[in-house]
Amino acid sequence: MDFTGERYIEQSNGIEIHLEHIQRYISILPLVEGKVVLDIACGSGYGTHMISQHADVVYGVDINEEAIEYSKNRFSGDNIVFQVGSIEKLPFGDSIFDVIVSFETIEHVGEDIQHKFLNEIKRVLKPNGVFIISTPNKYIYSDLPKYNNQYHVKEFYVEEFTQFISEYFSHHKIYHQGFHLSSIIMNKDHQSLRVLNEKAISDGRYVIVICSEDTHALNVEINTIQLDLQNYYYENNFKINEFVQQVDKQFGKLYFDCGEGYSEQNSYVEVYKFNNKVFELKFNLTINKPIKQLRWDPVEGRFCRIKIYSIQCIYDDGSIRELPTHYLETNGQLVDHYYYFSDVDPRIYLNSEFESASSLIVTGEIEFIEANEFLKYIIKENDTLQRKIFELDQNLANELRKFEVEKREFEEKINTFNIENSSKLQEISTLYEEIEIKSKSNFILQEEIDELKLELALCEQNYNAVLNSKSWKITSLLRKLRSLLRI
Repeated sequence: MDFTGERYIEQSNGIEIHLEHIQRYISILPLVEGKVVLDIACGSGYGTHMISQHADVVYGVDINEEAIEYSKNRFSGDNIVFQVGSIEKLPFGDSIFDVIVSFETIEHVGEDIQHKFLNEIKRVLKPNGVFIISTPNKYIYSDLPKYNNQYHVKEFYVEEFTQFISEYFSHHKIYHQGFHLSSIIMNKDHQSLRVLNEKAISDGRYVIVICSEDTHALNVEINTIQLDLQNYYYENNFKINEFVQQVDKQFGKLYFDCGEGYSEQNSYVEVYKFNNKVFELKFNLTINKPIKQLRWDPVEGRFCRIKIYSIQCIYDDGSIRELPTHYLETNGQLVDHYYYFSDVDPRIYLNSEFESASSLIVTGEIEFIEANEFLKYIIKENDTLQRKIFELDQNLANELRKFEVEKREFEEKINTFNIENSSKLQEISTLYEEIEIKSKSNFILQEEIDELKLELALCEQNYNAVLNSKSWKITSLLRKLRSLLRI
């Protein structure tokens, strides 16, 4: 069976995929001991075979007839059965299986079939049985790297997947699986491993969920570390001393984003041309779709560092455009003109105007890094960061001391202002009291004046009344005669 990328085939995948697939099955072997097990979407059958070494009987089901024939020819035994079947309608009766395993299956179908799949799981699983399922974490698997797996139809975010599982099972336990660079210290009698930097372990590329209606069935742990016991990395990826002899076999891959994300279908591989450690890589950009963005994967399955000399985009009219080589969008880190990639799937994103572009030429240096050398680099970077943190702490302490001094000075000014302001307020209050007293006095005086005015008006009125009276007019001659007699 040819490797297409849709199914895992031993010896046909990179080490990261190899370890991830093997670890999933090894981790759950204690759960299948002596059980009747169903392995759904068994693919090449390697996992079903591993389960058969521990289970009472295991059935491997896949919709692909070629995959089933491949599995039958490779693996056989009295307690292992391979047969063609669809997840929409599993070819089994009700309540048959103690354990059902489905790794990297559900994302390959649409939402309607996903619900049919879970209904079928519930039908063929025993009431207290265990269902173990895994799927990519869409945020880490697709969103962050801007990757589009052409075989995936409906992927899940972690919370979305948890909610989906909860619709069918009362109890579940979530695990995260990811590929991490690590260094391990242990002896032959070790019983457990202590994780020194647990905070660094976040959500992984894959989500594994153990489900059951029986809460006691979840009293298990599948926390594991899968070691590369065959030194696959060293033997295949870290022979840096043999670099010159191997360079002719190295290749880079270019992905085209034509508006639908990145996929294997819109990509192709080019072999590096080397002069010592300096490479030239030329990609043909003549395709029948408009290109929005390019993603260059310098190498697959290896740690590396790259120094880019130039990135040239060649157009149909012969013109050349130089793309920037520093501060590119990558999943690596730029240090001293080198891009260091701690991921074994390094990626570099290229943005430009690619309409009418015919080719892309990249030149520079690439070096595949041994694991211990990369660890030294990480330790060195960690020491540098620790020094920077110490300097920042010192600067922060100095700034805090300055702030405290300024704060005290400001508080003293506020106290002085408050004291002065309090005195002024007291004076103002006294003036207001005096004004109020004078206002009251003025009011009383005004009332007395008004009364006097009334009395004066009354007098004037009486006076005028006398002047206008008849008696006053009759006696007028007598008053004049009296006046003359006085004279």
